[in-house]
Amino acid sequence: MNITDDIKRQILQRTDIVEIVGEAIDLRQRGKNFLGLCPFHNDTHPSLNVSRELGIYKCFSCGAGGDAITFLMEYHRLSYIEAMKLLANKTGIVIPDENWHEKDNARTDKYEVALNALTAATEFYQRSLYTPTGMIARTLFTKRGFSDETIKEFSLGYSPDSWDATLNELKKQGFNEQALDDAGLIVKNESNQSLYDRFRNRAMFPIRDYLGKIIAFGARQLDVNDKLGKYINSPQTIVYDKSRTLYGLFQAKNDIRSRKSAILVEGYADVISMHQAGFKNTVASSGTALTKEQLDLLNRYCKKIYISYDGDSAGIEAAERALEIALDKGFDLLIVNLPKGEDPDSIVQKHGSRLFNTYLDNALSFLEFKISILKANGSISTPAGKSESVRSLIKIISKIPDRFQHDDYIRQLSTLIEISENQLHQIYDDKRTSENYGRKKQSVKTEITSHTLQKETDKEIPEQINSEKNNQMYSEIIIEEKEIIRAALTNKKVYELLTDKFESVGEKFISDVGKRLFELIMSHKGDFILNDLLHDENIRDSDKQYLTLITMNEEQPSNHWEKFRNNLPEQDLLRYIKDIIYKLEEININNELDRIQSLVKKAPIEEQLEMAKKIKECNEKLIKLKKFYEIE
Repeated sequence: MNITDDIKRQILQRTDIVEIVGEAIDLRQRGKNFLGLCPFHNDTHPSLNVSRELGIYKCFSCGAGGDAITFLMEYHRLSYIEAMKLLANKTGIVIPDENWHEKDNARTDKYEVALNALTAATEFYQRSLYTPTGMIARTLFTKRGFSDETIKEFSLGYSPDSWDATLNELKKQGFNEQALDDAGLIVKNESNQSLYDRFRNRAMFPIRDYLGKIIAFGARQLDVNDKLGKYINSPQTIVYDKSRTLYGLFQAKNDIRSRKSAILVEGYADVISMHQAGFKNTVASSGTALTKEQLDLLNRYCKKIYISYDGDSAGIEAAERALEIALDKGFDLLIVNLPKGEDPDSIVQKHGSRLFNTYLDNALSFLEFKISILKANGSISTPAGKSESVRSLIKIISKIPDRFQHDDYIRQLSTLIEISENQLHQIYDDKRTSENYGRKKQSVKTEITSHTLQKETDKEIPEQINSEKNNQMYSEIIIEEKEIIRAALTNKKVYELLTDKFESVGEKFISDVGKRLFELIMSHKGDFILNDLLHDENIRDSDKQYLTLITMNEEQPSNHWEKFRNNLPEQDLLRYIKDIIYKLEEININNELDRIQSLVKKAPIEEQLEMAKKIKECNEKLIKLKKFYEIE
């Protein structure tokens, strides 16, 4: 993979970082920048700033920051090569990739090799689907009503009825056994240490991540005598974490964003049938109960979820578990109440999209759903049962992050369960008081523990107490130094002028840290100096964070800044740089004056005469300085 500096420059020039970050989190424009909740820490107030102009992002809370490449690497756990390939595809730039299949896999990232193996396996399963033995899987897909276009869109396939067909095919393509094991495609026989295919004689459903990379498989039984069960899935691997994956999200994300809602179903076939019926905002938490991490994925695109699980008891129980964690995440939640024995797949197959739309239109609020279950099992038929049920519902309501919704839900609950609002508010207030007391106790305990741990950490890990020292260190940089550093980082013309006509400007810096950072900047050349600095492993992280911060901080050092950012002509840029250099030299001379004058009173007479000469020299320097820089 030959990614030259020139190719990197072209890719970054064509990349809109707002689009890259905006695909992961919701961004709102404020002035020139965009703000959003930082995905790298538990952010409750928008802390992440994204600058389209500078091509960088920065969280002013946790310190995360970088360019589009960094974001893809940190957020999506991509390697540098993967991030560059993704951006190259988006921008239409071709990265030379000669003899890719002949490269030594050992030199390539283990993660990427596993992904390549999964892609190769998918292609093999797709080819196998159209062989005579693959007819059994094609028949299953046909009975499900899947069209050829749908089969292609979801890359459906067939794993041959063989112990080693996949193993041999992928080894033939150059993948070693370690790569196949990392991808979860093979299993080791513990008794004789032999290797065999994990998936055999099954209809294959490739599972993609948010970016569209195939990371795992779901495999559906074709032989009723298969003892492994109706569905088997890929195991947890270096590329697949089932608790952080939603089936169909890659195909659904744009529709979820545009419709501002997602339909959550249980199985692979449910997702595919729903997409084919026009409900392209459908995803599934296949292979696991709904998790907080999966909800975090959905939270990037919408705040409203329709839960449409099977109408049997297992589906109802799964919906009950799902609604509590979804409400805790702040989602507007509705439950699609399907008839017993039906699922989304069967509804759209038998009756089409029209009937399912009716079910969506009549979806239940979480309170209606919970109360219908309580009534069905007789939980609210007695005073004691009713009291216990109300308290459990109040507990759920109190967990909803948006407090303004609580009163509305209490009013709904009052109507549905025939208890006065005053009584419900009393129960709610008692619960909140109890919780607040518990939180205070925990807070005191946490504070004591944190203090103790911090003392121990301070002894054992000195690096982690550097943050305060770093803040103090960077605070030594004066405003003029900050302004010239910011200008050199963000304006190519300023950088070129500093290089060509003001080579010694760094020597005029007052603070040592400012001088060091300026020299660091001037030692890098190119169109993307800040990006180069951020990817330089030899530069300390605190410097990277400060340089990112200084370019994005909304506090401007002077009135020059706004004029400067409006692309001043070279003549004005020269004036701008000269003004700053003059101020730096003036500060140096005045500092020397202050130092001498503070010593005069305490010095002997003979030394005072010598100091008077130095004071006179300093004043003469100031006059010459003003004349040289033509300062009025």
